[in-house]
Amino acid sequence: MPSPFWVDGTFYSNYALSDMVGLEVRYEYFEDEHGVRHLRMVNNSISVATSVTPAVGKLQVKPDFRINTAPVNYHENSSDQNTPTQTPLGGIFIY
Repeated sequence: MPSPFWVDGTFYSNYALSDMVGLEVRYEYFEDEHGVRHLRMVNNSISVATSVTPAVGKLQVKPDFRINTAPVNYHENSSDQNTPTQTPLGGIFIY
């Protein structure tokens, strides 16, 4: 029997649209079918984010749209039902 393993990979791409606005695309793959690190699953996610830096200060605002997929009903939707996909919208404030 092979020993348990897990795999995690991420690809980031950033493009500066201007001095104040940038675009980021991120792809993540996670496989842990043996439960070594997390919850015995495979997950794929694609994120599209913008980066907005106001003209004053060091504050950075990053709205983020994400699509998560798994081969089983791992995620939850807005009705608290299990589903194989999830599409959250969020944001990050960095200072």
